[in-house]
Amino acid sequence: MIHIEIPPYDGELTPEGSIAIPKKAGLYAFYAKDDELLYVGKTKNLFTRVRQHCLGNDSNTGPVSHNIACLHYWIIESETDLEIYETYMINTLKPAWNKDKVYTYKTRRYHPRYRIPEELEEELRELAEYENREVYDPEDYSKTRLMNRPFRH
Repeated sequence: MIHIEIPPYDGELTPEGSIAIPKKAGLYAFYAKDDELLYVGKTKNLFTRVRQHCLGNDSNTGPVSHNIACLHYWIIESETDLEIYETYMINTLKPAWNKDKVYTYKTRRYHPRYRIPEELEEELRELAEYENREVYDPEDYSKTRLMNRPFRH
């Protein structure tokens, strides 16, 4: 089993103070006023990416960027380490705004904002059953796969 520990952060700033963040690769985490973890991300340039979020210039977090009260950042140069730490933090700390790289919990169950209405959930279940009638399985070559059918014009 691999043991991962989140390193101590290299800096803590307010969104207004994000101008002081270094132009290096690293991780960043946004917190609300009540210390709720909102978002974890990685970037090759902390200054540019964090400023996009804090100024509301990001399509994902822009509309809710006013909720950011504080941010922590970690300077991490290794792309592999960045990927590992980001994925680990998302799956153990469960930030409210992260939707990607969620492997250990379902976001819609974790946060009510992402819940799927019950009537749509039933429709999705029926669609999944229909779609799964011929599933591509790399371990089982005996199944007929939809992707191997000839292309027709």
